[in-house]
Amino acid sequence: MLRAIKSSTLLAVLLIASHVFASGVSTPDWMRQAAAQSLPSYPPDTDAVVLLKDVTFTVTAPGEYTEHYRRVVKILRPSGRSNGDLIVHLNGKDKVNFIHAWSSDSSGHEFEVKDKEFIETSPFLESLYDDDRFRTARTPAGGPGTVVAFEYEVKRHEFLNALEFMLQEGDPVREVSITLNLPASYEYKEFWSGIDAMKAVTAGPNSWHWTKSDLARIEDEDYRPTAAAIAARLNITYFSADSPKIGDGWEAMGAWYNGLTADRRVASPEIKDKVAQLTSGKSSFDSKVRAITSFMQAEIRYVAIEIGVGGFQPHPAADVFHYRYGDCKDKATLMSTMLREAGIASDYVVINTDRGVAKKEVPSNSFNHVVVAVEIPSGVDTSKYLSIFQSRAGQKMLLFDPTDSYTPLGAIGTHIQDRYALLVLPDGGEVIHTPILDPDSSRTVRQGKFTLTPEGAIAGTIVETRTGDTAASWRASFSSSNEQKRTETLERAVTHTLATAKLQHIQLEALDEKDKDFITRFDMSSDRYAQLSGPLMLLRPRVLGKVSFGLEKKQRKYPIELNGLSRHEDEYEIEIPSGYTIDDMPEPTRIESSFGTYESHIDRGDRKIVYKRTFISRALEIPTDKMAEFRAFNNRIAEDENAVVVLKKTN
Repeated sequence: MLRAIKSSTLLAVLLIASHVFASGVSTPDWMRQAAAQSLPSYPPDTDAVVLLKDVTFTVTAPGEYTEHYRRVVKILRPSGRSNGDLIVHLNGKDKVNFIHAWSSDSSGHEFEVKDKEFIETSPFLESLYDDDRFRTARTPAGGPGTVVAFEYEVKRHEFLNALEFMLQEGDPVREVSITLNLPASYEYKEFWSGIDAMKAVTAGPNSWHWTKSDLARIEDEDYRPTAAAIAARLNITYFSADSPKIGDGWEAMGAWYNGLTADRRVASPEIKDKVAQLTSGKSSFDSKVRAITSFMQAEIRYVAIEIGVGGFQPHPAADVFHYRYGDCKDKATLMSTMLREAGIASDYVVINTDRGVAKKEVPSNSFNHVVVAVEIPSGVDTSKYLSIFQSRAGQKMLLFDPTDSYTPLGAIGTHIQDRYALLVLPDGGEVIHTPILDPDSSRTVRQGKFTLTPEGAIAGTIVETRTGDTAASWRASFSSSNEQKRTETLERAVTHTLATAKLQHIQLEALDEKDKDFITRFDMSSDRYAQLSGPLMLLRPRVLGKVSFGLEKKQRKYPIELNGLSRHEDEYEIEIPSGYTIDDMPEPTRIESSFGTYESHIDRGDRKIVYKRTFISRALEIPTDKMAEFRAFNNRIAEDENAVVVLKKTN
C-alpha cells in the first residue's frame, strides 16, 4: 500500500476520553460566532451541518508545513453523534503543537476536551508495522442541538511538496475557508476537482485565501462512486528555484517516484540463482514471465512495514526475496528485478484501487497501490493477453498485479481496470488508462438438474463454473477459509436468491489452479420452493442467480458504478411431478441495450422444462442522464427473473 490515502481509513471504535465540565470553560469566540448564525433549511434526514471548516497551510521548507485546522459542527439528529468523534491523522515525524475541543449541548452546558485527554492509537491493522497514528477523543453531549468545535495545529513532514483538502463531506458544509502561506521565493499551482475553480484572494505577502459557502452534502446513494472520487477537492503543489516541482505535472511525479526506486532493483546472488532456476529450459517471453509471476504469487506473502518514506519507497529487492514478504510496492520491485535478470524490461505503475480518485487533469499522489507493466518485445503473440496497454512511445505493455494471488498472467482484477494510473519511466512518468476486460473474460456458468415434488419441494445438483475475475474472487474467499467457512460462504450466496435452500456434498475443483476454471458442485434442496394454489402450482424456473438489483426510485445525484464487465449464464432442468401438466409459461425475453444484453427462454420437454438465460453486462458506469433508461432495462430483467411457470393438476 502507498501512504497517500491512508488518512481515509478510520478506526471502527474510538476510545472515550474523560472530559471537563465546568462554568469556567473557555469556549472560543470563533465557535460562538459559527454557532450563532442562522441556517438555511436542510432535508429532514440531515444528520448534522458543518458550520465552519477552516484550514491554514503555512509552508516553511520543502516538504514541511504547519497545518492549523478549525471545525465547528452542529448535530441535528441522533444519528449525527459520530461528529463528536475527534480524529487527527499523524505520520512519521508529524508533531502536534496543540489540540483542543469544546462542545455545547442544547441546554447551553459547555464542555472542554484538553490536549492531554486525546489518546494516541494505531489506525492500520493490515500493516505489520506502520508509523502512522491517530490522536482521538470523543466529546460529550452528542445529542441533537449539540455544537462541537475542534482545533489543532500540526507540524507536518511530507515527502512531496503537495497539499490536498477535501471541501465536501457526508453532511452539508456552511462555510469552507482555506489559506496558503508560502515563503517569499515560493510559487504554487492549484488543481480543482468536483467543483468549479474558486478565485484566490491575496491575504498578504505570498499568502492566498479561498472561501466557499453552502456546499451540499455527499449523498449516500447505493452504488455511487467512492466519496474521494466525487467530493469537491483542492490540490496544491508548491515549489521554488531550489525545490523540484513535484506534482507540477505527471512527468515530475514519475521522476520523483523513479528516484525513490532507483537503487531498489538490484539483484542479489540469491535472486540471480532463483531466476536461473525458474527460467531454465524456457526461451519464450511467455514462459519466462509466467514462471516469475507464479513464483511471486505463490511464494511472496503480503506484509506491510512502512516507516517514514517507506510509505512510498519500496524495500530493496534483495530484502524482499530473502524474507519472502512485502507490500505491493515491495512485490512489484522484486518482480521487476527478477524480470530484468531474465532479460525482460518492466516499469512500475502506481494506481488507486478506487475508480475515479486519480484524475488525469489533477497531478497528485492520489494512489494506494503499485503494480507492474511488463514491456512486450516485438514479434510476441499477444492474443492470449487481455491486460495490454500502449505507452505514449508506442510500447506495448502487459499489466500485472503481483499482490493479486488469484488472477493469472494476462488478466487483471476489476480493482485496477478502467483507472487513470501513473506509468513510472526512467525519464519521468506518464498518465495511462488501464484496460477494461471483455465480458467473456469474467464468466459464470451455472447448470442445475432438479426434481419437483407434488408438495412443491425441489431437490437437485448444481454445477457452477467460473472464469476470470469471478473465479479469482471466489478463489480468494475459499482459499483463506476452512471447510465450515466455505460452506457458510456458499450458503450465503445461494440463500440470497433462495432463502429456504439447504446445501450438501459441496465439492471444489481447481481451487489452487488459477489458470483453470474454478468449479463448484453441490446438492441443493428446498422444502418450500413452488407455491400451491388449489389445483395450480406456481414455479419460478430461475432457481438461482440474480443479475438485477434494487434501485431507489428517487432521482439520483451521482452515477451508478458497477464493478466490471461480465457474462452470466444459467440453465436449469426441472422435472415436473406426476399428476401435473404445464398450463402456462412466460414468453421468451430479449433485451438489447448499451448497458448489456439479456435473453431467456424455456424449452418444454416430456415432463420437464429447461430454463436458459444469458446476461452480458457492458457498462461500468451509468450516468445520471441515462438513469431512466437503465431503470427500465433493470426492471425488465427483474420481471423476467420473477416470472413463473403455471402447472395444473390433471386429475
